[in-house]
Order: sequence, then structure tokens, then C-alpha cells
Amino acid sequence: GIINTTIFNLERSLRTGKQEAADNQLRMIREEVARADQVITRLMGYAQLKEGKIEKLDVVEELERVIHEILPPVAKYSIQIHRDFAPDLPGLWMQRQHLEDIFSNILVNAREALFGQGEIRLTARRGKGGNVEISIADNGPGIPPDRVNQIFQPYFTTKDKGSGLGLAIVKQNMSLYGGAVRVESAPGKGATFQVGRAHV
Repeated sequence: GIINTTIFNLERSLRTGKQEAADNQLRMIREEVARADQVITRLMGYAQLKEGKIEKLDVVEELERVIHEILPPVAKYSIQIHRDFAPDLPGLWMQRQHLEDIFSNILVNAREALFGQGEIRLTARRGKGGNVEISIADNGPGIPPDRVNQIFQPYFTTKDKGSGLGLAIVKQNMSLYGGAVRVESAPGKGATFQVGRAHV
């Protein structure tokens, strides 16, 4: 939409000989094309797979870092964070950006579902075969049953300004490592997202 509007203004600027305005509009088009390209490549996982570095990541440290970014103390959200992390969890061999995108997209959804007030419960457990199972649950309004199977589809969103890519990125990033994301929800009972079976 931004690109289309800018192209319209660019055509008008060129007809009227406003070169400076045309240059600014061309710059805006380039920036929006780059932004769109970044979103698409992140969704598909190609950029990180080609250029990123696989590291052994501490799940709890990464969760805490993302919590601080999504729910910073200075924002003064009325959201209580409950943590239940098992000791001595194995590290995850992943690219840090992939794991960050998984946690941040789920936590942003939880924060927005709560409208800044409520509870989020995070658990991290050792699963079968030494895998790590992580659960992020909120006590928000929940997801309508007819939408539960749609939320991981690209561009599906219930938000006025949502891109519909957040949970699609979560699903894509998990699948890159042989993992999966599952959701349990009911109207009025919040939503619980579980990610696991990633290679460790």
C-alpha cells in the first residue's frame, strides 16, 4: 500500500518537474521494497540459514532476554510473569535470531491479548530424548475455535494493524530444526503455546 501510494505521488512529481520530491519518493520505495524483502526472507528462513551462525544457546537466558525486550520494566505493564524453569536444561543448537523470533512473536501476541494486564506463565522442561519443551501461556480471552487452525497461516490476522506473519514465522522457524509449535485455547480461558522437539 505504501509503495502504490508513493508511486502515484512520484508520477505526479515527475509530471510537475519536482525533482527533489521525486528523489524522496524513490528513496521511500527502495526502503519499503527492502523492508518487504526482509520480512519475506525471514519468514522463509533463507537469510539466517545462509548467513547466520549456529550456536549452543541457553534457553532460560534467551527467554529472559526476550521478556525484557517485549515487557520492559519501564513500560510498567500490569502483567505478572510466572516462571517455572527446570534446572540443567540442555542447550539448543540454533541460530539466535531464529529462537528470538519464536519467543518474541508468541510473547507479543500474549501481551496484546492481555491489553497490558494479566498473567503470563512460562515453563521449560526436559522432554523425551533430551529435548526441551517450552510453554508460554496467558490468561487472556483465548482464541475462537474457528480460528485456532488458521493462526499459523501467513497473512492471517485478527489485528487491525497486524501483518499476519508472527505465528507463521514461529512455525517456520521451528520446522527448520525438526520442531513443532502447538496451541491450546478456549474462549475465556487464555491460550497456551508449546514449542518443542527441537534438536539439542
